[in-house]
Amino acid sequence: MRKLVILGLVVVAALVGYHFFTASMQGGHHGGMGGAMPVSVAVVQSKPVTEYKEFSGRFKAVADAQIQAQVGGTVEKILFNEGDLVKAGQPLFIIDQRTYKAAALSAQAAYAQAKAALERGQSLVTTQAISRRDYESRVAAYQQASAALTNAKLNEEYSQIKAPITGRIGRADITVGNVVTSGPQAPVLTTIQSINPIYVDFNMDEQTYLASLATKAQGTSSTVPVSVALANDGSNFSISGTLKSVDNQLDPATASLRARAQIANSQGTLLPGLFGRVRVGSAQPVEEILVNDAAIGTDQSKRFVYVVGADKKAMYTEVTLGGLVEGNQRVIKSGLKGGEQIVVNGLMRVHPGAEVMPSVVDMQTLSPTTVTGAAPAVSASTPAAK
Repeated sequence: MRKLVILGLVVVAALVGYHFFTASMQGGHHGGMGGAMPVSVAVVQSKPVTEYKEFSGRFKAVADAQIQAQVGGTVEKILFNEGDLVKAGQPLFIIDQRTYKAAALSAQAAYAQAKAALERGQSLVTTQAISRRDYESRVAAYQQASAALTNAKLNEEYSQIKAPITGRIGRADITVGNVVTSGPQAPVLTTIQSINPIYVDFNMDEQTYLASLATKAQGTSSTVPVSVALANDGSNFSISGTLKSVDNQLDPATASLRARAQIANSQGTLLPGLFGRVRVGSAQPVEEILVNDAAIGTDQSKRFVYVVGADKKAMYTEVTLGGLVEGNQRVIKSGLKGGEQIVVNGLMRVHPGAEVMPSVVDMQTLSPTTVTGAAPAVSASTPAAK
């Protein structure tokens, strides 16, 4: 009999424990205060956004020059060091000038003689002391002497090889004492590449071309913003520029267009051939829906938010993502509209249709506030996987 009493008490205790366990689970599920779960909500905002797409590119000089000798001779001097910044017109090489100076002096003397003969002929032909044919011969001799003098002076000038452009010079591929030749087969003595500004070349996909240049194609004066990050810069796109040009046709093999941006390089730190990551933005800001990235949940391959309606119930809403803005604001391409309230904190404690007790916070800072309003234009990069 005693055993039956003990068994009965155990059964009663188990039933009571189960009852309290179920009640506590329901209370934890619904929040404990009127069955509603306390959550933070924020108002969905619409802002003008400049969206960006990222591409890989290479820096390229705006101008580059291969330095070759225009007259032959022995190299006497090299007037630069490898890697120097040189200016247009700066002397680089000196070729033995003695032969060319002598030729210039000889041409100068011949020119003076021909000029004097022509001047005498001009006075003689008026008095018919010489024939017209003799006078025309003197004119021709003068013109030939003048051309020979010009050519001799050019050769003397060419014996001092100067920089044709401003930029950074490479190494000298010839040393003092070597003989150089001129003509089409003349060796390249060194190269110069301009530094400021500098181009960055990359391939742009069709969608970015259409989005970025839509307003430009309509005849607006807007420029397409471009920013560049170096290989060791991480996500710091601190180098600004503008889109310079886009190729005139799409490459069907890669479904892309060759594009070129122009970047200021006043310090000369960017060198042709360096790798860079390029962000291309739209020419005009576009009005987009923005939400805090923390408010977005993941359901396998889907992204969703909980919209809180007038009945204070959480409604599961699938969304399509765009880029990130100012670090934590995500562009929503579809699924939401401005003015809706969504759960931004307590997402894991909510389920579809659950009753919630909302507390309004700021969408960006998640701090308590009731103020929502317009904000300045911001920029967004390409979507990142959540």
